[in-house]
Amino acid sequence: MRYLTLLLLFPLVLISCKGDQRQKLFEMVFPNITFTLPAGLSGILPRVFELDNLPSNIAFYLKNAATDTTAISGVLPTSATIYALDASTDFNFVREVSVRVCKAGSAVCTAADEVFYAENILNRSGGKIRLIPTEANARRRLVKDRFKLEILFYIGNVSTFNVNSRMEMYFNAVQ
Repeated sequence: MRYLTLLLLFPLVLISCKGDQRQKLFEMVFPNITFTLPAGLSGILPRVFELDNLPSNIAFYLKNAATDTTAISGVLPTSATIYALDASTDFNFVREVSVRVCKAGSAVCTAADEVFYAENILNRSGGKIRLIPTEANARRRLVKDRFKLEILFYIGNVSTFNVNSRMEMYFNAVQ
Protein backbone atom coordinates (compact mmCIF):
# COMPACT_ATOMS: atom_id res chain seq x y z
CA MET A 1 0.00 0.00 0.00
CA ARG A 2 2.85 2.37 0.83
CA TYR A 3 4.46 1.77 -2.56
CA LEU A 4 1.19 2.46 -4.33
CA THR A 5 0.85 5.77 -2.49
CA LEU A 6 4.40 6.73 -3.43
CA LEU A 7 3.78 5.77 -7.03
CA LEU A 8 0.69 7.96 -7.15
CA LEU A 9 2.44 10.91 -5.51
CA PHE A 10 5.55 10.72 -7.72
CA PRO A 11 3.97 12.59 -10.70
CA LEU A 12 2.92 15.40 -8.33
CA VAL A 13 6.47 15.69 -7.06
CA LEU A 14 7.82 15.90 -10.60
CA ILE A 15 5.36 18.64 -11.51
CA SER A 16 6.10 20.65 -8.37
CA CYS A 17 9.87 20.36 -8.88
CA LYS A 18 9.58 22.02 -12.26
CA GLY A 19 9.91 25.33 -10.39
CA ASP A 20 10.55 28.79 -11.65
CA GLN A 21 11.68 28.94 -15.26
CA ARG A 22 13.15 32.44 -15.04
CA GLN A 23 16.73 32.95 -16.15
CA LYS A 24 19.20 34.57 -13.76
CA LEU A 25 20.79 37.67 -15.28
CA PHE A 26 23.11 38.62 -12.42
CA GLU A 27 23.47 38.60 -8.65
CA MET A 28 23.19 41.81 -6.62
CA VAL A 29 25.39 41.78 -3.51
CA PHE A 30 25.23 44.13 -0.53
CA PRO A 31 28.14 42.84 1.59
CA ASN A 32 29.01 45.39 4.24
CA ILE A 33 26.05 46.98 5.98
CA THR A 34 27.21 47.83 9.51
CA PHE A 35 25.29 48.93 12.60
CA THR A 36 25.38 48.55 16.39
CA LEU A 37 22.66 47.07 18.56
CA PRO A 38 22.99 49.06 21.80
CA ALA A 39 22.85 47.62 25.30
CA GLY A 40 19.67 48.03 27.31
CA LEU A 41 17.11 47.33 24.58
CA SER A 42 13.81 46.02 25.87
CA GLY A 43 11.09 44.00 24.16
CA ILE A 44 8.30 46.58 24.07
CA LEU A 45 8.88 48.06 20.60
CA PRO A 46 11.15 46.81 17.81
CA ARG A 47 14.50 48.49 17.39
CA VAL A 48 14.63 49.90 13.84
CA PHE A 49 17.84 50.60 11.98
CA GLU A 50 17.05 52.86 9.07
CA LEU A 51 19.57 53.40 6.28
CA ASP A 52 18.25 55.76 3.60
CA ASN A 53 19.75 56.52 0.18
CA LEU A 54 21.85 53.36 -0.03
CA PRO A 55 23.32 52.87 -3.51
CA SER A 56 21.91 49.92 -5.42
CA ASN A 57 24.86 49.93 -7.88
CA ILE A 58 22.38 48.96 -10.59
CA ALA A 59 24.40 50.74 -13.32
CA PHE A 60 27.44 48.57 -12.47
CA TYR A 61 25.41 45.33 -12.58
CA LEU A 62 23.68 46.28 -15.84
CA LYS A 63 26.99 47.18 -17.48
CA ASN A 64 28.62 43.89 -16.45
CA ALA A 65 25.61 41.87 -17.63
CA ALA A 66 25.36 43.88 -20.88
CA THR A 67 21.64 44.46 -20.38
CA ASP A 68 19.18 47.11 -19.21
CA THR A 69 16.35 47.36 -16.69
CA THR A 70 13.69 46.38 -19.23
CA ALA A 71 15.12 42.85 -19.32
CA ILE A 72 14.67 42.45 -15.56
CA SER A 73 11.32 40.97 -14.56
CA GLY A 74 12.27 40.49 -10.91
CA VAL A 75 14.88 41.07 -8.25
CA LEU A 76 14.41 38.19 -5.83
CA PRO A 77 15.99 37.86 -2.38
CA THR A 78 18.17 34.76 -2.10
CA SER A 79 20.10 34.95 1.20
CA ALA A 80 21.13 37.26 4.02
CA THR A 81 23.12 36.89 7.22
CA ILE A 82 23.77 39.19 10.16
CA TYR A 83 27.10 38.69 11.95
CA ALA A 84 28.33 39.89 15.34
CA LEU A 85 31.72 41.46 14.64
CA ASP A 86 33.10 40.60 18.08
CA ALA A 87 33.43 36.85 18.59
CA SER A 88 32.60 37.17 22.30
CA THR A 89 29.13 38.69 21.69
CA ASP A 90 25.98 37.14 20.31
CA PHE A 91 22.33 37.77 19.43
CA ASN A 92 20.77 35.50 22.07
CA PHE A 93 18.43 38.31 23.20
CA VAL A 94 16.84 38.75 19.74
CA ARG A 95 13.44 37.13 19.16
CA GLU A 96 12.73 38.13 15.51
CA VAL A 97 14.29 40.13 12.67
CA SER A 98 12.64 41.73 9.66
CA VAL A 99 14.59 43.31 6.78
CA ARG A 100 12.66 45.66 4.51
CA VAL A 101 13.62 47.40 1.28
CA CYS A 102 11.58 50.38 0.10
CA LYS A 103 11.80 53.53 -1.99
CA ALA A 104 14.53 56.00 -0.99
CA GLY A 105 13.08 58.87 0.99
CA SER A 106 10.05 56.90 2.22
CA ALA A 107 8.86 57.81 5.71
CA VAL A 108 8.49 54.17 6.77
CA CYS A 109 8.84 50.81 5.04
CA THR A 110 5.81 48.53 5.38
CA ALA A 111 5.45 44.82 6.06
CA ALA A 112 4.85 44.35 2.30
CA ASP A 113 8.43 45.58 1.72
CA GLU A 114 9.93 42.71 3.76
CA VAL A 115 12.60 40.78 1.85
CA PHE A 116 14.19 38.72 4.66
CA TYR A 117 13.09 37.57 8.11
CA ALA A 118 13.93 35.31 11.03
CA GLU A 119 11.44 34.15 13.66
CA ASN A 120 11.65 32.25 16.95
CA ILE A 121 15.41 32.71 17.31
CA LEU A 122 15.50 33.76 20.98
CA ASN A 123 18.45 32.06 22.74
CA ARG A 124 19.34 30.15 19.55
CA SER A 125 21.07 32.58 17.21
CA GLY A 126 24.60 32.77 18.64
CA GLY A 127 27.01 35.07 16.78
CA LYS A 128 25.10 35.09 13.51
CA ILE A 129 21.53 35.20 12.31
CA ARG A 130 20.69 33.49 9.03
CA LEU A 131 17.70 35.20 7.47
CA ILE A 132 15.03 33.54 5.33
CA PRO A 133 14.16 35.16 1.98
CA THR A 134 10.55 36.08 1.29
CA GLU A 135 8.74 35.73 -2.02
CA ALA A 136 8.80 39.53 -2.48
CA ASN A 137 9.95 41.00 -5.78
CA ALA A 138 12.21 43.96 -4.93
CA ARG A 139 12.53 45.06 -8.57
CA ARG A 140 10.72 48.40 -8.16
CA ARG A 141 13.15 49.48 -5.45
CA LEU A 142 16.45 47.94 -6.55
CA VAL A 143 16.45 48.99 -10.22
CA LYS A 144 16.60 52.60 -8.99
CA ASP A 145 19.93 54.22 -8.11
CA ARG A 146 19.10 54.42 -4.39
CA PHE A 147 16.89 52.62 -1.89
CA LYS A 148 15.98 52.64 1.79
CA LEU A 149 16.77 49.71 4.08
CA GLU A 150 15.11 49.05 7.43
CA ILE A 151 16.23 46.31 9.81
CA LEU A 152 13.75 45.64 12.62
CA PHE A 153 14.90 43.73 15.69
CA TYR A 154 12.24 42.37 18.04
CA ILE A 155 13.86 41.87 21.41
CA GLY A 156 12.99 38.94 23.69
CA ASN A 157 15.34 39.64 26.61
CA VAL A 158 17.02 42.87 27.68
CA SER A 159 20.36 43.21 25.91
CA THR A 160 23.26 43.62 28.33
CA PHE A 161 25.97 44.62 25.84
CA ASN A 162 26.49 46.45 22.56
CA VAL A 163 26.65 44.21 19.51
CA ASN A 164 28.62 45.66 16.61
CA SER A 165 27.10 43.96 13.58
CA ARG A 166 27.45 43.48 9.85
CA MET A 167 24.79 42.30 7.43
CA GLU A 168 25.22 40.94 3.93
CA MET A 169 22.35 40.47 1.47
CA TYR A 170 22.11 38.70 -1.90
CA PHE A 171 19.47 39.10 -4.61
CA ASN A 172 19.09 37.55 -8.05
CA ALA A 173 17.99 39.74 -10.93
CA VAL A 174 15.98 37.47 -13.24
CA GLN A 175 14.53 37.71 -16.71
